[in-house]
Parts: sequence; C-alpha cells; structure tokens
Amino acid sequence: MSKEVVCLIGNGFDLALGLRTSYTDFRNFIEVKYGSAKSKNLIYKALEEHTGGNWSDLEKKLGEIFKKSTWEGIFKSSDSVIDGEELQFSINESRENLIDDLIEHLKLEKKVLEKIQIDDEVKKNMVGGIQRLFSPTIARDQDILKNHQNLYGEDIYFHTISFNYTNSFSYLFNKIESSDYSIGISFSRYATLYPHGTSEIGTTIGVNDETQLLGYKEGESVLEADTAKFMIKPRNKEHGQDNQYEEALQRISIADIIIIYGMSCGETDNIWWEAIEKRLLENKNSIAIVFSYETLRRTHNSQVERVRNRVRSKLCSSSENMATIGNRIIVECSKDLFSHIKSKTEEVRKQVDEAQVMEEEDTI
Repeated sequence: MSKEVVCLIGNGFDLALGLRTSYTDFRNFIEVKYGSAKSKNLIYKALEEHTGGNWSDLEKKLGEIFKKSTWEGIFKSSDSVIDGEELQFSINESRENLIDDLIEHLKLEKKVLEKIQIDDEVKKNMVGGIQRLFSPTIARDQDILKNHQNLYGEDIYFHTISFNYTNSFSYLFNKIESSDYSIGISFSRYATLYPHGTSEIGTTIGVNDETQLLGYKEGESVLEADTAKFMIKPRNKEHGQDNQYEEALQRISIADIIIIYGMSCGETDNIWWEAIEKRLLENKNSIAIVFSYETLRRTHNSQVERVRNRVRSKLCSSSENMATIGNRIIVECSKDLFSHIKSKTEEVRKQVDEAQVMEEEDTI
C-alpha cells in the first residue's frame, strides 16, 4: 500500500531558516537600492502612500491601489498625471521592475543559504523537521492521523509544492538520502513544483481573482484588461507560465495527506484552499496538517483552540463543510522546526555583513 503526501511550502519556511524573504525585507532592500528615487516606480509610490510603508501584505495591497479613487488620491498632486495607453505601459513597466528587484533581492538571500556548511547537524535538523511534519503534538490528533492515514508499513510518495520564489526547501531536502527520513517503509520524493515561479525562471505576483482587484469588475479601476490579467496569479498560467500550476492542483486532488507549512492561508491564494477543501470533502479519509506560524504554550488551551478554529475556518467555505471535514484538519502551533539551520544562517550573515563593512572601509 502507499500514501500520497502533498506538502505545501510557504515563505514561513524561508523565514524559519533565517532568510530575509518577507515583503518587509523586500521593502528594506528597495529603500537601500533606490532611496527617495523609488517613487519613480508608480507601484512603489502607490504602495508607500497607501500602506504607510507597511508592505507586509503586499499582494493584497496590490489589489487595492488600482481602484480609481485610491489611485487618483495618491497621484492627484503629481506634476505629470498620465492616463490611457501611457498609464497602462507605465504600470506594466513598474510591475516588471518590481519583479526584477524582487528576484535580485532573493538571489542575494540564496547566496547566504548556499554559504552554509551542510554538516551532520544541519542534516539532522532537516530530517527532524520533516519527521515533525508527520507527528502531531496532541494525542487526539495523533489518533486522527493513525485512524485515517496510518503510515506504518506504507510506501510514502512525497510531493512538494513550493510557493516560495527561492529553491531553499529543495536545496536542503535533496542534500539528504531519502532513506534517512525514516518515514514509512519507503520514502519516495518527487521534483518540487513552483506554481508561482522562482527567482531563476521568473515570478508571479498578484491577487487570486478579479474580485480582489478593487473596483475592476465595476469599471472603477485604472487597470485595463490587458494590464489586469498580469495582476491575477491564476491567469498567469495562461500567459507564459508552464504546466506546474495545473500539475500542482492535480497532486492535491489525489492526496491522502496534505501538509501546509509556512503559509498564512491568505485570501490571495484562495484557489489552493478551495482545492484542499474539495479533496477533503471528496475523500473521507484524507487529512490536512496545518502548521500555524504562532508558537503557543500547550498549557493555554483556549489560545490553541482559537488558532485551530481560525485556521479551519479559512479552509472551510461553510459551516456545513466545517462540520464535515473540520475534525480532519489538524492544526499545529509550532514554527521553530529548523532552529539549528537558522543559527547557521545567522552566523553566515554576520560574516557577510562584516566582510561588507570591511570592503566599504577599504574604499574610503
């Protein structure tokens, strides 16, 4: 017998490694690179004005800034207000420059990760972290996993879907022999899918659907159709993306166990939560194990229950579905699975920063 396991990896994994890959980190990179000149990019200027400099939920905010009233409020005092084809060209150019800057930033973070020595302790931490994905903390959740998807004596087929623009998970995951993970009687892993692209092949940034582009469906957006289509992530699979998007959805559709680590279950990725919900409804033995970014003490049961209910509500579109599949959504309040690797990252970053300071001093 075999078990199909699909593991969705989000930016929380990179952050757990100590990489500076949040949108707040990206804004800091932009600030250093451009300074006040960043306002020449229309999207950067709009984001700064609209968010007050808080880019933590950048993709959601991208769906808000193009509403006519918002956009015109930001640029009403501009010396050179543009519209028509010139505006659409400038928005597209700004979006492309944003993606190029993000790729540049992430490649710098990739270099930090690649400087880490992959020693036995790093491998041990990676193996332990992966094993922890299959090991619920609470006895009740352990019983749910065992009763619905007992892994004893099973061949495990492990599929990874990464929503990161880095390849950090695959880079570390593949440094270790499959047999060393000791999960099931055999542990087979498959090539990671990147439905949103990577820093090497290009990235997809935007919202989940047209409804998240505020004012667009009502004709109250500055975006025209040929510009808006590149702001919607599912649409981008029709415009230059390969088949990884559809393949990722297909893997979810046959999964016995769905693991979510490092993802916030945000509304700009609703298509994935809908696919997971559909699978849990169709297969009464499929389960989901979701790792919340919050680390809570188990003694505070009310906090744990509150987090559990919040996560479950994001994966269930109705109270009826919650009653049907809610008990098969296991929520783990733990994010510190890769703390040793994080300490190694911090050591490398300190060395890189010190070397940069010395280099700058030498040029003075």
